[in-house]
Amino acid sequence: MFYGKKLADFITKLNFNDIPQNVIQRAKELMLDSLGTALAAHKEEYVLNALKTSGDTVVLGQKK
Repeated sequence: MFYGKKLADFITKLNFNDIPQNVIQRAKELMLDSLGTALAAHKEEYVLNALKTSGDTVVLGQKK
C-alpha cells in the first residue's frame, strides 16, 4: 500500500476527540507561527522575487 493511501485512510478514520489536547494546542501554535512568518516576510526582496517566478503556484495572500 502506498504511503499516501495509508495516510488518507488514517485521516478519514480520525476522530477529532481522539487527538490529545497537547497535540491540538501545538498544531495551533505552529499554524500561528507559520502565519506570522509569512506576514513578516511578505515584503522581503527574496519573497517578492519568488512571487514573480511563481507561475501558476498559489501563494498565500496573493491574488490571481
